[in-house]
Amino acid sequence: NHSFSGQNPSFMDDNRQDKLGPEDAVAEKEAEIPREQWMARVMKKHLDVLELHERLRPLYDYPSFCREPNPSRSQVKEVLSFNQVTQYLLHYLKEQGLDAARASLERETKIKYSEEFAPLTSLSALISPALVTSEVFDPLNAIEPDPVDDEVYLSNFRSDLDAEDDVNIWDEGPDTLTNITFESVRGTTLLQTGSLNKLVTWLTSENSTGDSKFRNVFLLCYPTFTTAPMVLRKLIERYSCDPSTLKTEEDKKNLVAIQTRVVRLIKQWIDSRHGDWTDQLTETVKLFINNKLLPNQHHELVKLLSTSISRMDVKQSEGTLLKVSTFPEVKVPKNIFSPSLSLDEIHEEEIARQLTLIDYSIYTAIQPIELLQNSITKDYSPKVTEMIQRFNEISFWVATSIIDIASAKNRATIVTKFINIADHLRAMNSFNTLIGIISGLTCHPIRRLKFTFRELSPASRNTLNELILYVDLENDFLRYKQTLHELNGTCVPYIGIHLRDLVIINETFPNMEKKLINFKKRRYQYAVVSSVLRFQKKPYAFHSIQQIQRFLVDLSDCVVDEIELYKVSTMVEPRGATSVN
Repeated sequence: NHSFSGQNPSFMDDNRQDKLGPEDAVAEKEAEIPREQWMARVMKKHLDVLELHERLRPLYDYPSFCREPNPSRSQVKEVLSFNQVTQYLLHYLKEQGLDAARASLERETKIKYSEEFAPLTSLSALISPALVTSEVFDPLNAIEPDPVDDEVYLSNFRSDLDAEDDVNIWDEGPDTLTNITFESVRGTTLLQTGSLNKLVTWLTSENSTGDSKFRNVFLLCYPTFTTAPMVLRKLIERYSCDPSTLKTEEDKKNLVAIQTRVVRLIKQWIDSRHGDWTDQLTETVKLFINNKLLPNQHHELVKLLSTSISRMDVKQSEGTLLKVSTFPEVKVPKNIFSPSLSLDEIHEEEIARQLTLIDYSIYTAIQPIELLQNSITKDYSPKVTEMIQRFNEISFWVATSIIDIASAKNRATIVTKFINIADHLRAMNSFNTLIGIISGLTCHPIRRLKFTFRELSPASRNTLNELILYVDLENDFLRYKQTLHELNGTCVPYIGIHLRDLVIINETFPNMEKKLINFKKRRYQYAVVSSVLRFQKKPYAFHSIQQIQRFLVDLSDCVVDEIELYKVSTMVEPRGATSVN
């Protein structure tokens, strides 16, 4: 690869010119190709070279041209076209809201972003992690990416860090108002703003012990202002003070305490946020153990980190095990295996259980960074989007199921069924679907059906009025928020209200204040995200019944839009009607 890309193909032996055939014109034409396109063309034409290139890339940090395990010729051609690669990068920058970076790339490449560009999902999904985790192979010496890539490397919500963060953590100097600020809250000193160096210093300081949530906030929210490789680099810097520079025994004693806190923090990071840990980060920690901890005779600290690393793969695959014997008895009809089975024949509580299991599987896949990023870019990640779409489908499914019935009495029957399902969902703390059903029951095309609701029993009306309190916009979902705050068991939160709260926080508080990271903002973000995701490790003890779930997983074919709903609503109960059939 290197020998080819280092020699211009136009340099040929003059004695061979008269021996060249029709390929001579092709060679001369290729000699006019810009140098920066040579590598891509080699990879495009020689898949064996591409495969070798990909095998060697981790050792020499080559840029990756393709990460498909067995790419077809058309896939490689798609990836390696200079225009296509540029379009993928422009598409990523557009999706992330990095308009300045996109404009800069367009100027340099002289390629404009095409609104008609339709990226392959599998390849487009590789762009973000490729840019964010790109780093040189020697992680101890240089974890950061090349400075020329900073504008692309940092996402739009990590855009305000100064070059001062490249300063070694021990060289930044004493605390001043220019690098760290504090506030007192109910007698507790809390860090308010700070440089990255000072935040990491405070993380591993004895003085931070009074700020009990500081570590948790930092480990959850650091992706909003820096990267995992940078945090690990700073922690290693914090550990790596030269003992010979310390003048007193007290200083040396303090250094050992700091080093211990650094290692314990890395352990906490691995144990609590194992999804952050790429192979390269893990290798960095292993090198840190071999090159720093072992030479310093810190064998207990070595054991701590080694245990966490060895358990990392297990933790990523294991789930909470539940005893099937404790599951409640299923409530299914005798014809559960019948191809003509309908939801009308299934008990409301079992429908609520299966709806809850479907929602919970989506909810547990959501990562904290998705909520944090969504609140800033307002471009929802796949799992958050799926959760929102699920809520909307439930709402329209409820409304469509009601409006599709001709008589008011029969409509009241299906309304009662949905009220009962919602009441079971309330008992299960399955709020995403619960509020989705209530939204469907209270949307205008359904709410106006006065003759239908007159057919409800007093008990059903009372239950509905009680459930409506969970969607009380005037009181900002107060009933729901109070219930969620007091819960310790299983739950699927209603994610919509929390996304709104995160957007408000992002728009109210700046990311940076006087060039310092606004950590106060991250405390507010942490409070919302942790309250949303704290139920992810508390699964429901319900049997999954596929014969029922197949009705409930995809509801897109069972719904109509609100305009059509209203049109049908006025047909079954016309405006001004004094009675209906």
